[in-house]
Amino acid sequence: QEHDHQKEHCKLSLAQEDQKRISQIERDNKKLIENLAAIQRGPARVDCWNECLHRRSKSDKQNRKIMTITVENHGLLKKLDNSKPTYDQKKFEMEWQRLRYVLIHQVPFPKSKEAGVDVAGF
Repeated sequence: QEHDHQKEHCKLSLAQEDQKRISQIERDNKKLIENLAAIQRGPARVDCWNECLHRRSKSDKQNRKIMTITVENHGLLKKLDNSKPTYDQKKFEMEWQRLRYVLIHQVPFPKSKEAGVDVAGF
């Protein structure tokens, strides 16, 4: 009888444990159903934001810096392409021919007419 009593007690405690687990599952299911109903009733909302998306990595910062420099370089290249020479090309060519003649014939440099300075002093 003692042995039968222990078996009954063991069966009873197992049944109580099962009942507790079933009760917990039912409570969890009820909470889930309430949450689902609230989600369907209410407006759409995000309850799980990924905070990592707001952070920018070091490579993103470097890429933005490189893009800024590239845009600036393209602007400078455009300015250079559109620029016109600021010197008189014919005058420059004549002066070069004169200096070449002086170098070839080893003639002393004459005084410059515009500045009154000896060209050889440079």
